[in-house]
Amino acid sequence: MLGGFERKVRSRRKVSREFCLKGPHRSYGTLIAFCLVISLLFVPHKPISTGSTYSQRRSAPNRSDKATRDRALSLDSVLPALNDVVPIPSALIGNASVDCASDNLFKTSYHDAIFAVCASGSSGFTATGLDLTLDVEYLQNPVSISVPKLTDGSPPCDSVAMPTKVAPTTRAILTGSSLPTATSRRLKASAPMAIEAKSCTCKSIPRPCVFLHGLGTSNERAELQDTPKLTQEKFGIIGDHAPCCTSVKYAVINTVDAGWRNDTLQQKFCDFSLSMSESSDVATGTIADTIVVTHSMGGLVMAAALAKGKCKFAESTSWVSLSAPMMGSMAGDFIRDLCDGEFTKIVAGVLDLIGQCPASTAKKSIIYQNEKYSTPEINAAYTAAQEAYRGNVTAAICSTSYHGVLSKFTPSVRVSAAGYWHFT
Repeated sequence: MLGGFERKVRSRRKVSREFCLKGPHRSYGTLIAFCLVISLLFVPHKPISTGSTYSQRRSAPNRSDKATRDRALSLDSVLPALNDVVPIPSALIGNASVDCASDNLFKTSYHDAIFAVCASGSSGFTATGLDLTLDVEYLQNPVSISVPKLTDGSPPCDSVAMPTKVAPTTRAILTGSSLPTATSRRLKASAPMAIEAKSCTCKSIPRPCVFLHGLGTSNERAELQDTPKLTQEKFGIIGDHAPCCTSVKYAVINTVDAGWRNDTLQQKFCDFSLSMSESSDVATGTIADTIVVTHSMGGLVMAAALAKGKCKFAESTSWVSLSAPMMGSMAGDFIRDLCDGEFTKIVAGVLDLIGQCPASTAKKSIIYQNEKYSTPEINAAYTAAQEAYRGNVTAAICSTSYHGVLSKFTPSVRVSAAGYWHFT
């Protein structure tokens, strides 16, 4: 993961198999929630507070229930992780020590990630890892979570979790009650916990770096930024892990009202890239001695700009592409289906997940190549961009699964994966 985050997860004081996790769907600016009720997992497609509609998650017709379950947050792993906590006297994560005022500090693992858990009694607890921090607070009163009624015709959901017996220490952490005396006594005798920060060295020539984001940023800045704060945080703290970058700048461009084939948007990508090095030639549009990093649709924009000759890369420039949808995305087709009314029976439930219709210009622009919404002109633009991509990209990072590092974007990625059927 490129950056950590803090999120409050509300929990009941009474240990139960019923709980909900809520968080913002960063990709579309809406709220999503996962509810585990009597071993069944539900994803509300409307805000919980306004009378939710629930649906069993399905990734595509005829795909297995196992594939559907795999897309869930692994809520069934939470209690086992807390059951495995080991008392420790101190924790050093990266270069920072974990501050635990209560001195009730533990170590555990969740999905291969190591966490230091600080139990603060009635104030809740905090789980701190190298890439992820979770703040947990307790509700003042118990909340009854009943089994939702499926309204979309889906068959009954299968169980994804079994009852878990919790240890006394786990119960204390979950409820905010006092820890067992024996646990407190063992703390001083336990070994400290230390997780070294991940590091890497530059294997190329250090150069200035410019980061160009993808779809979804509605604001815009005329000047390059020193931090990624205005880029939906999707770059995390990547600048702290880029040893080949002598300087790091971030573009903030409106990628909501302009799609990847937009000439003005493409020129902005070129202009920002040209501004990074004094050896670049603005007159000829030659970007030199620069590392250009693009993410998602940003890769398509840059490829299209190169294909149209708006700018070009010198041999001294490297292009690093992160997850470029070079054939488009079925998410674009899916949104068009919804907004055009093809799936009217489920539109009301899903619009809360993917955003309001009509779809933005940028979302509509990433329709899949050679599919029903594409045209010969769009297909040709994709082909030209692909040729420019193959001829210019230095390094590319693509995923083969929606599973990846545990981050603040994990819920939105898995929900999206459950809803969009991809050919690749």
